[in-house]
Amino acid sequence: MINLGEKLNAVSGRGAALLGGLGLWFCGGTGSAAEFSVQQLDFFEKKIRPLLAERCYECHTGHGAKSGLKLNSRAGVLRGTDYRKVVVPGQPEKSALLFAVKHAGKMGAVKVEKMPRKGDRLSTQAVADLTQWIKMGAPWPEEESSEEDPSQHWSFQAVQRAALPQVKAATRVNNGVDSFVLARLEKSGMNLANEASRPTLIRRLYFDLTGLPPSYEEVQAFAADPSPRAYQELVDQLLQSPQYGERWGRHWLDVARYSDTKGYRGGGSERRFIYSHTYRDWVIRALNEDLPYDQFLLYQLAADYLTKDRKDKSDLAAMGFLTLGRRASTDDDIDDRLDVTFRGTMALTVSCSRCHDHKFDPIPTEDYYSLANVFYNSEEPREAPVIGEPEDSAAYRAYEVKLAEKQKALDDFLDPKLAELAKKFPNIANRRIQLVNKLDRVERRKLRTLQGVFDKFVADAGMEADRALILQDKEKLSAGRILIRGSRSRPGKVVKRHFLQLVVGENPQEFKQGSGRLEMAQAIVDVNNPLTARTMVNRVWQHHFGHGLVRTPSDFGLQGEKPTHPELLDWLAVWFVDNGWSLKKLHRLILNSASYKQGSVNTKGAEFLARDPENRLLWRMNRQRLEFEPMRDAALMAAGRLDGTMFGRSVKMTAQPFTQRRALYAYIDRQNLDPVFGTFDFASPQKHTSKRPYTTIPTQTLFMLNSPFVMEQAAHVAKSALAGAAKDESNLVKNLYRKVLARQPSPGELQQAVRFLQGQQLLAVSRDNQQTSTAWQYGEGYYEGKDKRVHFNAFPSWDSKSKRWQPTAVMPDKEKGFGYLHAYQGGGHPSNDVKHGVVARWQAPDGVGVSVSGHLQRRSEQGDGVRLQVVHSRLGVIRELEIKGKDKKEFLLNEVQMKKGETLDFVVDCQQGSNSDSFTWNLDVRQEGHKKWAYADEFGGPGKIATPLENLAQALLCTNEFMFVD
Repeated sequence: MINLGEKLNAVSGRGAALLGGLGLWFCGGTGSAAEFSVQQLDFFEKKIRPLLAERCYECHTGHGAKSGLKLNSRAGVLRGTDYRKVVVPGQPEKSALLFAVKHAGKMGAVKVEKMPRKGDRLSTQAVADLTQWIKMGAPWPEEESSEEDPSQHWSFQAVQRAALPQVKAATRVNNGVDSFVLARLEKSGMNLANEASRPTLIRRLYFDLTGLPPSYEEVQAFAADPSPRAYQELVDQLLQSPQYGERWGRHWLDVARYSDTKGYRGGGSERRFIYSHTYRDWVIRALNEDLPYDQFLLYQLAADYLTKDRKDKSDLAAMGFLTLGRRASTDDDIDDRLDVTFRGTMALTVSCSRCHDHKFDPIPTEDYYSLANVFYNSEEPREAPVIGEPEDSAAYRAYEVKLAEKQKALDDFLDPKLAELAKKFPNIANRRIQLVNKLDRVERRKLRTLQGVFDKFVADAGMEADRALILQDKEKLSAGRILIRGSRSRPGKVVKRHFLQLVVGENPQEFKQGSGRLEMAQAIVDVNNPLTARTMVNRVWQHHFGHGLVRTPSDFGLQGEKPTHPELLDWLAVWFVDNGWSLKKLHRLILNSASYKQGSVNTKGAEFLARDPENRLLWRMNRQRLEFEPMRDAALMAAGRLDGTMFGRSVKMTAQPFTQRRALYAYIDRQNLDPVFGTFDFASPQKHTSKRPYTTIPTQTLFMLNSPFVMEQAAHVAKSALAGAAKDESNLVKNLYRKVLARQPSPGELQQAVRFLQGQQLLAVSRDNQQTSTAWQYGEGYYEGKDKRVHFNAFPSWDSKSKRWQPTAVMPDKEKGFGYLHAYQGGGHPSNDVKHGVVARWQAPDGVGVSVSGHLQRRSEQGDGVRLQVVHSRLGVIRELEIKGKDKKEFLLNEVQMKKGETLDFVVDCQQGSNSDSFTWNLDVRQEGHKKWAYADEFGGPGKIATPLENLAQALLCTNEFMFVD
């Protein structure tokens, strides 16, 4: 392993600039601090340091120093900005700092910003003092750097094969993991918690390895198994389960910022990745097959090289790791690929060096562009390679006919254009992409539209054989340049393609094979790379314990956290590589440790909490809440409805009818991610996610209480509970507990649940006649003035096709005199007499003061018009509107006082006849600052009132016991 301390001084001839930025001592052009006279140092302390502190430090110190210029150390002064030096010791005429404070505007032909930005300009005396100081050679007392020497940073050092420490509690040591954990605990006067119960352990293992809960029968069998090897055998069984790849595949998809769409795309371009699912499916298969992790990474970065001479090209799908990112400009796409590659595999924020040398880690801009040039010389092929077979069916053959029509439209437009361009530019006649780039703006817009139509048809049909979204080397490789400040308009020097100097040292070898992607990948997985194995074992640890040994899992640099157990991290990294980079073996090691098997409650918890409030030393197991995917899948499992079908195209997860497939297969829209994903802390597909956020917010509870999906599963849980032999309430409760929580209820829980069912039964009786599940009802009727009330009859018939309420199944019903009477979301149509108007009734759920607003509109000049009456059940008519002809009228009522159960009726009737009396309206009842009941938002079909058993099932699905792993 390269000793960084010996190598950093001469990195690419950038010693002064790089070392200055790292805060190392560097004296620059004139001597060392020890050579300055007492008088010179005294001049600095009396004249210069106070000046810098008063007028410069606000903007030019610390990590946020403007333009990278730090003026609180000599090294920072001599390093200068991110772009150039500002002080040349002994040469004021070449020092940009002086021109800046003189407000000269330029130093020769170079523009110089006027400084300081805030306050008055420096006095003449102050400028003279700075000039004299620079002439002296910029004297500065020698002092220790307050910043960490990056060459000594823990993660950049070679991985150490640590010896297992001796511990007192030797009986708790199952393997090397426990030796390190116990050693830290004993040093702090602490110990492990007792081993968790078997029901807890099986639930923990199932969710950790498969993302699914165990059944009641599986829990009982495991709890009753007397074999001392029962636990180890269960670990092995779950690691062999195909659901293992699905569970851990989702963890990796977070790292890979997986999405089924590209993000915003203009000009009619198709937003979807038609074959994104092939990458997701490859990840699942690779993990189930326990593909060694080094090979796992190599395929994702360079499968085109590795499969070049193979007949089987299925591994090309692995390159979705690079190609499934958000799409913007070429430079931004490459930055995204660099970011996911190096944060994902080595926990390094390389992309921070795009505009300047990394502010904290020893990664110069030159390294960024040397690696960016690897991707500049890689491109996506015009057609993604086929890795699957199309289905042999009549439907597919019909699809091919329509596809040929779309292709012909594209070819008929493009081929003649390209033929003309080939004659005009014979040197690129065989390079289709370059010819396409010669099209004028109008032609390119037309081509994008036609291509968008073609791609949309293919995406919608979902019948094409699977393809892999890959990168391949460009035919003609080009040299890359540093882009100053990341701007293509400011090209800098040419850089060769090579790996990071902090890993391979100075004078890195140039990549020789094509773009260099394979060599880059090989350098990442090289056993001498100190970061790759550490990064992955930390990710695995994080998902088993809730936090990594390093709590910044994608930043092992100077801004990241240090490991809580550095020796354990290194020991695991060495063990991982020694065991063939096998992830399943790594799981087996961690899961069989006493540290993992301990309970989430320690008998000395209060004492230990005071010493280690964040449980960084692992004196108990961390309680972990289920993520969105296992929570949703567990609800389907409890209902007995989970579809275990693996692989294939993504499915819409939140639209009704709800899919029963695992949430792993959800369609992920990068630009318009469904809000429910965000509610439950889903990984943002916009960028690489190292660790999902963890929030507890009201909308999570509201989702569980009001989601049609949750209510649907609760109904199925209740239905399956009723399928048991005995139908008495006690047995029904027991059935529910077994299905949802995989255990029997305690006597107290049983008694409480039975009382709940009985109370719900009484409540259900009072709801039997409720038309909808909202505060609104829809019907027909009229207002009787003498007793100030509306004669109201709720519509009994819901037309699911037309989405409207009406008095009979088929309308109009002239035999009963109803004419066209109905109500729909936007309005309705009254019948042909005033006693059969359309009525929307709102009932107050409690005593409230509300405002009432809305409008009534006719769209026809025909007929004699309609009338709206707003009727308060206690006060009578409180507003009346008439509309004749084509018109729209609005109304607003403030401070309408309602008692619980009182109603507001909105009655629309005809005048003399119902000809052309269709109307639209918008009704809004609002309790200011609290709640809103909008007619249009809440309009819908018959409200299904949950049964008492369904309510209890939903209550169990909302419990912490269901939502948490332990």
